[in-house]
Amino acid sequence: MKIKLSKNKEAILILLGLISVYFSLLPGLGETQALILFSIGLLTIVNHVLDFSWEFKVGVKRFCIFIFLFFFIILSFSSVVFSSGGASVFIKYLIAGVIALACFRYNPSDHKNSYVPLYFLLGILFLGVLQSFFGAKLFLPIYSVFMPRAILSSDLAERGVTILAPEQSYMILIVTLVFLTSLVSMRVNNTNSKFPTLIAFLVFFVLVKIIGSALGFIMLVLFFLSYIFPKVVMKMNFFATFISLVVSFAIFRYELYPERFNFVIELVNVTSLSYFLSLVSTLEPSGSTRLILGVAAWVEGIEKVFAITPGVIENEWASILKAQGYYFLENHEVLGRQYINEIPSTPQTLFYSLLGDYGIVPSVIFLVLIFRMLTYSSALFKDILFYFILSYIFIVLFYQSGLTSPFLFLAVSLLVHYSKFLKQQNRD
Repeated sequence: MKIKLSKNKEAILILLGLISVYFSLLPGLGETQALILFSIGLLTIVNHVLDFSWEFKVGVKRFCIFIFLFFFIILSFSSVVFSSGGASVFIKYLIAGVIALACFRYNPSDHKNSYVPLYFLLGILFLGVLQSFFGAKLFLPIYSVFMPRAILSSDLAERGVTILAPEQSYMILIVTLVFLTSLVSMRVNNTNSKFPTLIAFLVFFVLVKIIGSALGFIMLVLFFLSYIFPKVVMKMNFFATFISLVVSFAIFRYELYPERFNFVIELVNVTSLSYFLSLVSTLEPSGSTRLILGVAAWVEGIEKVFAITPGVIENEWASILKAQGYYFLENHEVLGRQYINEIPSTPQTLFYSLLGDYGIVPSVIFLVLIFRMLTYSSALFKDILFYFILSYIFIVLFYQSGLTSPFLFLAVSLLVHYSKFLKQQNRD
């Protein structure tokens, strides 16, 4: 039996899976539930591993029913049986593997209509504008059921809208990847008009503004400079430009808050990792949690080199950092209570989870596999869009993306498929 979807439907389902990744339909499985992408990966396994002799096409409605029933029966059972401890984390690694299979197997930019990803971006903008005018109460029925934390994040006056995610920093990852997919889709499908690209950029600009993400702002300025002055940016080195923008934005932002800007000055005199983390914790309580949990993963991973201990970094991160003498975390605005009471907390990226749970050797192997796929994209080294996607990959690999989040795999897949297109174009 082979369950088959058309290429166009596959690409649309990938995009639907991306924008719905934070819809928590099943209890006990956390905020990130890549329901659609997991099911696509599962169908791939059914088609290519089991390889039954007959096949039939399945409609989108039946496919959605299959998704929900499979997740409800199998994963709900797993979350009850393995409600805590290493077994539940191990299941998450298996889920991440199936999601990766879906992302690498199918191309999110492969559409008959090259504007499909742009339509998705416009749809997100429509929802964002509605939320900007009417507030979180407009989406209260959805948020209260599928993502309760979004209500709190949206009500914070100094931050923007969350739209389809629990918080603003998560939403900007979705928006940026859909934006990049729209640029690749238009390029691959030979849409030479600059007008659709301009529309995509303007939509991304408005979304960054209403979401209110520092990361989105940095990427936005980088895109703008690269398209207006591509030769200058390439000569300066793309990553040097990226770092310059980060520093410039930090200075601009914290000049508005002199008491915070003093901490930026103090960073120049940092003499230890502990002192650096204490400064960053005061400067950016939310953003620093990703660095702190990453440091815990490094400490644990380097010490044991290789092990099979799924869940150890999630459950023991506080005791690991206490052993390092990081007692300043007792006063941390976000992690303080968890640190004192040694409450479990999950690292923010798949890489840090691997590092803390399995050690340095498996983590290095994982990085080698990822970068090996990126070297396949050597045809893109003179293409500015390559560096946009590569910057995004570094962010989700080392800074922010959950264990079962699809962002890393989708971005790498996008880059590889784009490289295939350029290599074919060069041959022709």
